[in-house]
Amino acid sequence: MIDGSWAAFGPGETVRLNYFDWGPRMHPRRVVCVHGLTRQGRDFDELAKGLQKLRRIVCPDLVGRGRSGWLTDKSLYNLDTYVAHMSGLLDHLGFEGIDWVGTSRGGLIGMRLAAERPEVIRRLVLNDIGPQLELDGVKAIAGYVGQDPRFKRLGEVAEYLRKVHADFGDLTDAQWSDMTSHSVLRHPEGGYGLHYDPAIGLPFKTVPSKPPPAAWDLWERIECPVLLIRGEKSKLLSAATAERMAKTGPKAKVVTIKGVGHAPAVMSEDQIAIVRDFVTFGDDEEEAQEEVPAPTRAGSSRSGRVGPGSAATCRPSAIRSSSRVMRCRQASGCGSTLATAMRWRLRSIAVRVGRGRSSSSSMGWPAPRIRSTSGPRPPICWMRAFRSSA
Repeated sequence: MIDGSWAAFGPGETVRLNYFDWGPRMHPRRVVCVHGLTRQGRDFDELAKGLQKLRRIVCPDLVGRGRSGWLTDKSLYNLDTYVAHMSGLLDHLGFEGIDWVGTSRGGLIGMRLAAERPEVIRRLVLNDIGPQLELDGVKAIAGYVGQDPRFKRLGEVAEYLRKVHADFGDLTDAQWSDMTSHSVLRHPEGGYGLHYDPAIGLPFKTVPSKPPPAAWDLWERIECPVLLIRGEKSKLLSAATAERMAKTGPKAKVVTIKGVGHAPAVMSEDQIAIVRDFVTFGDDEEEAQEEVPAPTRAGSSRSGRVGPGSAATCRPSAIRSSSRVMRCRQASGCGSTLATAMRWRLRSIAVRVGRGRSSSSSMGWPAPRIRSTSGPRPPICWMRAFRSSA
């Protein structure tokens, strides 16, 4: 895991925010996990460990939480600010076509991004959240958010979290311990406090008398596949709302976690498997369409990815960051990847070095051959760009 940060430009002011980066950094498939109202990015440690061999996973701390900075203008702790910051994170990392896992407030952010920037969200996982919230659930959150309790010992923090987040489910002692260690900050005068700015609770300062306005129009604008995970005992997301989400808009796939309220912790293997199966669905078919033999070192059986190139219509200017890899996206259908082009560029250098020498060059490449009568051709559009810059 790598601990990273970026300068988030949002309404009113700029603040430095933190994120945790799991898995291979160059992996073309990415998952962004965003926590709930009073939580932080380390809540997804178990999920990230379960996905890191298959994906790159980024888990940010929302502003005012965890290791992220706090806002000076406390009125900016609202959904618009969070959406602007997370949109900026995706731009900062160069992400498109990612899978979004959002718990509670993180799910609301994901819904906004999926509707407003459909190119950046490939699949959406909503953890106990939807376009319509129940008043009882909102009141329950208002009862503890924004408090600033002080604790003398870490054991007191653990007891507080077990009480406030009892609806998370039947967690192990080790999981509660990990949650506690990531949920506290040490005060200079001694003792411990919670890891967030108490001002995040300002929107809940007045106990609500009616639920927030429903956002079914936003829901109807979402086009990507959606997985909805609902706690069976949730007070925030009703069974009726989940049923409507399954029948309207993107028609979410609904999975109910028994014996859990708001919200499932997604720390147990069975809950992790639900998310993993959803975000990795179709991987084998996609890889089968892309995998073809590529130039290899002598005696190697490694293969790469290459697509058909068209010298007549494909131009380097058509290259942009896609949802998976740096890939040529000209209308001609050229799917050549940057990695493939670099392999052909290196091979051409090896050919020059090896001319006039023995059957294999000093760089270990196969014997020089200007043009093969069979097998993959170099991606012409990329190679033209390389030659013009050489």
